[in-house]
This record gives sequence, structure tokens and C-alpha cells, in this order.
Amino acid sequence: MRIYGSYIYPYFFDMKVENVLILDTLDGMYRQQNISDFMRNSYSYCQKHESEIREHIKLKEQL
Repeated sequence: MRIYGSYIYPYFFDMKVENVLILDTLDGMYRQQNISDFMRNSYSYCQKHESEIREHIKLKEQL
């Protein structure tokens, strides 16, 4: 799916971490931070929640 010239894998649309959609969290970070802080903090966020993210992807790819 293309949104604003980028591609997002479909399994990200319903992925939640701490009961919040991951795309909402990342979008909020993007809007509230300068690009350098966003890149650093979003990467840290994904690292912190890597096991949950990977598990969600694994489950979605099995469907």
C-alpha cells in the first residue's frame, strides 16, 4: 500500500505495542520531534519492542 510515496507492510496497520497502534506512536514521534531525534528515538522504540514486533509479523506472515 502506498501512502504519501512510501510503502507500509499491511501487518503494521493493526500492530499494537502497549495496547497502542505502533503507527500512531511513530506518527506522534515524527510530528513532535525534529528528524534527528525522531530517527534515533523511533529506532530505540523498535529495539525496545523488537520481540513483540517480530511476533506480530511472524503471526501475520503465517496467514
